[in-house]
Amino acid sequence: MHRMVGVTLGMATTDPDAQVAHPVHRKESAAASSTIEQWLKPITAGAVRALNATGNIASNALRGYREVLGDSDFAARAAVQLTRTARN
Repeated sequence: MHRMVGVTLGMATTDPDAQVAHPVHRKESAAASSTIEQWLKPITAGAVRALNATGNIASNALRGYREVLGDSDFAARAAVQLTRTARN
């Protein structure tokens, strides 16, 4: 992750002679090193899953909205259907 940020910032510099910052490498441990990490890892994983799901829902809604805008008769058909449903 840090390497990606360093590369991105390196590409975005306006000074061609600027020194490239070397990314800081973090030691990754197999087990959580503290109680806080043990609590935060599942919470963070759940938050990431929730954000991904929200993005998928928004994407599907926008895709549906695009289909509605592309079909000029959609609103008329929906109004007729609602009228029929209300009569029954």
